[in-house]
Amino acid sequence: MHSVAKMANRLAPELDKQVSKNQSAFIKRRSIQNNFLYVKNVVKEAHMKKSPLLFLKLDLVKAFDSVNWAFFLEVLERMGFGQRWKDLIAVILSSSSSRILLNGRPGRAFYHKID
Repeated sequence: MHSVAKMANRLAPELDKQVSKNQSAFIKRRSIQNNFLYVKNVVKEAHMKKSPLLFLKLDLVKAFDSVNWAFFLEVLERMGFGQRWKDLIAVILSSSSSRILLNGRPGRAFYHKID
């Protein structure tokens, strides 16, 4: 098995404890639909209690591109991840690429980097 896959398999059981309950994407036994139900219930309860409420929906476009990877690696260190984990994640981040599909045809790859 590839080392990245091994790393992902070892990390997966810990994600539920490390990632806030309101973050639901890509975590086993969590569903983004739960977020919608939670928001619906909060709005409904505030309406029933006639409580003032400001509801704001933010769309974090390009969140992946705006992450400060050096800071992310520092957070991992402070959370107790060892140097080997940080090195593997740094390699993944610095060597990954993406392509945009347009009408089913992949464009040229663009590479991600750690600043």
